Amino acid sequence: MKEYFKNYMVGNFKGVHEKQFDTLKISKWIGKDVSKRAQLAAQEFLINADPNLVPVESLTEDRSAALNFAGVADTLQGAAVRKRDNPIEESPDVLAWFHETSDRRQKLSKDIDSFFKSWNDVLNISSSGCGETTKVPMSTHNADLSLLGMTPVFMDLFWPFRFDVNVMNQRLAVYDLTKKIITDNETLKEHFFEELQDLQGMRLPVRGNQIRFSFGDEDVVDGLNRSRLVPHSKSYMKAGKHLFTKDEQEKILVLANKALDVINKTHSELYSAMVQMISSIAFFKDDSDLYRSGSITSALGLVWLDPRQEWTVPLMAEQIVHEFIHTSLYYAELVHGTYRDVSRLPEAQVMSAIRHVPRNYDKSLHAAYVSAGLITFHTRVGLFERAAQLAKTLPGAVQELNRVNAETDVLDESGRAMLDFLTDYICLTRV
Repeated sequence: MKEYFKNYMVGNFKGVHEKQFDTLKISKWIGKDVSKRAQLAAQEFLINADPNLVPVESLTEDRSAALNFAGVADTLQGAAVRKRDNPIEESPDVLAWFHETSDRRQKLSKDIDSFFKSWNDVLNISSSGCGETTKVPMSTHNADLSLLGMTPVFMDLFWPFRFDVNVMNQRLAVYDLTKKIITDNETLKEHFFEELQDLQGMRLPVRGNQIRFSFGDEDVVDGLNRSRLVPHSKSYMKAGKHLFTKDEQEKILVLANKALDVINKTHSELYSAMVQMISSIAFFKDDSDLYRSGSITSALGLVWLDPRQEWTVPLMAEQIVHEFIHTSLYYAELVHGTYRDVSRLPEAQVMSAIRHVPRNYDKSLHAAYVSAGLITFHTRVGLFERAAQLAKTLPGAVQELNRVNAETDVLDESGRAMLDFLTDYICLTRV
């Protein structure tokens, strides 16, 4: 396990035994033996411009510090996935664009050793038209964002949404913890969180084939508190103010299940990846009343949400997708690494694509990935105004990530590959 992840875990939890981390030998694979570039996936191209996706309500304004939907609610009232005019078959340029994107998805080896060695190759989606030299997301096209939603190829390409990538990262982690190669995915998930329990000092509710919902699990609340993800005061918890009422829980359950259904209907591979990688979604109120959702490396597999009365299905879906992208990145960082020295991250400040304020490099890299994933998701669902809002700041944020890394060399080899993927992805989407 990479040193920075170890520091996160040890720093956030008392009683974690550092010697347990020494059993992890993933780092032995890093170095001289780097595989050649994997062949491009010979994936059959399929354009699915399904005009009959389920209608969805509009996003509503969220007053959290992390997200700002001001002005979006009015423009998206009554928004629904609509049938697009001008069939894409009439535009050879658009078809070529979709074909090129489809061809960029790399095949994976099912052998964990080969997969680990070829990680950088898996992330290599570079294209001759995407600024090979500068790695800056420059494009002469101003593509209509709605075009991105006409085909699933962009969601298929975005690696945090790929089931195969996520499950192989989980399999790598289990192998290094147990020296066992588990092929059954449900068993793999249960083994992973069983092994992680001692490392994180937190028992998470888990079931192999579903995401568990938690409203009053004391172990989860205690873990959220100790991980500093949701630091409740003792008086706040003693009074039970962190808990939702029965009526509130029933409404949240309906909302959450509908949101997951929308995600599943929008991209079943993303939904399957979520079920595999997320142990549970915990619904608890925030003492500070500042945030509405969160996830953290020291509580891997747990998503925390604090839904408010005005939340709609699309907003709930966005928050779940948002936190899942973080979770997918945490898994990748766990087994592949990302940063040369985490102590230097505060020195490498970059403007966040989500919060629009300077943040540590790791936070801003995550924010850029979240923004790219949400743009892709929203265009597929049909919420183009929200996608356009996110797209305004993303290219500049990615450009700054490249610039700051060039100056500070904060990323390791895997981290550089992750940034290169994001840079090329932005170019391919023509945002």
